[in-house]
Amino acid sequence: AEDKSEGTKPVEQEAVAEDKSEGIKPAEPQNEADQGAVFQGADDVVVDDVEELADEEYSSGFDDESDTQPSFRKAAQVRVAGVEATTRELTSEAREGGPGGAVESAPAHGDFRVDYYEYTHKGGDGTGPKENQDTMLTLNIDARNWVWAVFDGHGHDNGRIASEAARDFIRAFFQNIANFDRLRRDPEAAMRAACEGANEAVKSAILSQPGVWEEDGHIVQEMEVDEYCPLGYDVVDGGTTATIAALVDGRTLVYAMIGDSCGVLASTLNGRVHARELVPEHSALNQAEYEKLRRSGLLFVYEYPDMYDLGHLPVWEEDAEGKVVLSQESIEQVDSYGLGFKTERGDRAAFLLTPEMGNFSQMSLALTRSIGDFYHQEFGVKPDPEVVVLDLKDVQPASPKDGGSVLLIASDGVWDHWTFEAAMTMLINPRTGRTDRDRAMR
Repeated sequence: AEDKSEGTKPVEQEAVAEDKSEGIKPAEPQNEADQGAVFQGADDVVVDDVEELADEEYSSGFDDESDTQPSFRKAAQVRVAGVEATTRELTSEAREGGPGGAVESAPAHGDFRVDYYEYTHKGGDGTGPKENQDTMLTLNIDARNWVWAVFDGHGHDNGRIASEAARDFIRAFFQNIANFDRLRRDPEAAMRAACEGANEAVKSAILSQPGVWEEDGHIVQEMEVDEYCPLGYDVVDGGTTATIAALVDGRTLVYAMIGDSCGVLASTLNGRVHARELVPEHSALNQAEYEKLRRSGLLFVYEYPDMYDLGHLPVWEEDAEGKVVLSQESIEQVDSYGLGFKTERGDRAAFLLTPEMGNFSQMSLALTRSIGDFYHQEFGVKPDPEVVVLDLKDVQPASPKDGGSVLLIASDGVWDHWTFEAAMTMLINPRTGRTDRDRAMR
């Protein structure tokens, strides 16, 4: 994964995740980070024995100095028929990373099943140790009700603080059954309240750090006095994406996204994988997002080596008819540097730059929506989720032999390197319409 928020220069980061597994009991709080989480729903499929999924060696994935290998531990599988549930829970020995097995608690019959897999590979180019700033959560309310989320922290000083504070608040919010019940009545309002609360939690977490305070409506941090920082303080950096997927009553998927940790839903039909991006990423290249913020004072600019010496190249412009279009002149100048594309989808690197104002630094951000990034929020960036509600019966394959649906939520550490179709085709077995541990690890 990559950083979204810096002072005036990019700062790279890594992503580290771990697996957790629960049956139908509420999940214990988790502290691990995540680069991707896979949810799979399938109709009329026999529950597999998960003993082979339980005997992985435990790996915390949190040793930033030495952990360079993928961490992938366990999968949880649940199948439900009415009020009866079939679960295969890992024994306590297996949960602790031992060789344990699986416990079957009910006969295997029904038409609903959940498998989920969590996977990470430490990011970075190997040039030195870096702080992991990504995290995730899995919350199991009961057999038919789940919450998964991915948070991609960014910002040199406060990225990890932001992602962990947001994760902890979202977990606590939906552990409250009254809040989870709001997903049934008004899912958009429920997700908005969750993200607004997470934003306040991030604010409190950053303000609790040494040398951070509020000054004339700005959140600032102590800095050394020099020609670039004459006040002895500057605005803070730090924020996080938030992508939340809630499975409600085994039938409805409520999906909310802030930023660019995208979720892709896929299924198979006649042996072909069909993938759809649920919400377009909230980035400087999203025209609808630009048109909301075009008069905010923020600059939507391309990243290139001489941008601070030769000037900024705008992403958008108006054509002769007054329509907003990509600036072809800017694209030609950026491409003349031979930089290539940031993503496999052909996107160039671009971000939002705060205007020059007083004695504060210009701050850059790759996102148009974010939790945290409080200086950008002064110019209109909001922690406002885009929400999609899907009846899974409308998206599941009609034939049981085509399997179920697979949802992959991942940070841009994944999506920069694969197209949506390529990732899901690699993840799903087209013969069964399902994924498995080997495919997820591959």
